[in-house]
Amino acid sequence: MTRIAHILVGTDLTERSELAIQRSLQLQQQLGATLMLLHVVEPQLMGDLAERRRRDAEAFLDERLTMLPQAARSACSRKVAVGDAFNVIDREAQVQRAGLIVLGEPGKYRYADLFIGTTAERVVRTSPIPVLVVKGTAQGPYRRVLVPLDLSEGAMRALATSLAIAPNAEVR
Repeated sequence: MTRIAHILVGTDLTERSELAIQRSLQLQQQLGATLMLLHVVEPQLMGDLAERRRRDAEAFLDERLTMLPQAARSACSRKVAVGDAFNVIDREAQVQRAGLIVLGEPGKYRYADLFIGTTAERVVRTSPIPVLVVKGTAQGPYRRVLVPLDLSEGAMRALATSLAIAPNAEVR
């Protein structure tokens, strides 16, 4: 059975990402995994704006982590990086040896997203690491899981990951 020892949560500090953080905390506790919150500040901002945004994001994530129970907090870390969100999430997940990437559902499309896709869509399409996209509030462990299965390597990884994060769920 697949063991997920480390979960990477990509957050853009929106309500959508907060749902992903909440689900990740539930999975962290369930799996006994470590958790990293990752925020990426867009590059090429004027003056010291990128540095100010980085510091503000670090302070926000530090405050968010202090709201966690001590047991959960001791297995959590945070990182704020400057760069292209897609590339940073992909690289950091591999460096951290994440067993699962968790993201909030994509936001509204910007013009460029129509052509290249949102960060979440790009991570889902290209990551060799399983990705969970959270769209709703965590209401406890997953009870039902649907896994499309074509017997490809990717489908088999999806099934193994589903069984790891939802061991007691009805799987179809």
